[in-house]
Amino acid sequence: MLELLATVVAVSMCWTGFGLLALSQREHWTVSAAELAYPSRRRVRGVRFLGALLLAGALAPCVAAHGAGFGLLLWMLLLAASAAAVAFTLAWRPRWLALLAFLMCDFV
Repeated sequence: MLELLATVVAVSMCWTGFGLLALSQREHWTVSAAELAYPSRRRVRGVRFLGALLLAGALAPCVAAHGAGFGLLLWMLLLAASAAAVAFTLAWRPRWLALLAFLMCDFV
């Protein structure tokens, strides 16, 4: 059960990290959150740093729950799957990232 919970946490961190990295680009921001003003350069830098931190931090629950060998492999696979999931979200339902954009405006 602990392994499943750690994997879910890692997936959430990877998806959020890639979502933040995508929304830090003006083109994706315009499609996902057109009603919100594009954040300042300083905030965009902070969001990119947070996105990268989330992606790197997702390694910790993978290694803690599954060990170094399989945890590293799982982390790399989750990165690829999460990147594809965010790309598909941007292609088909970009408004689903509007919640991240809203949080990006207020908390980052």
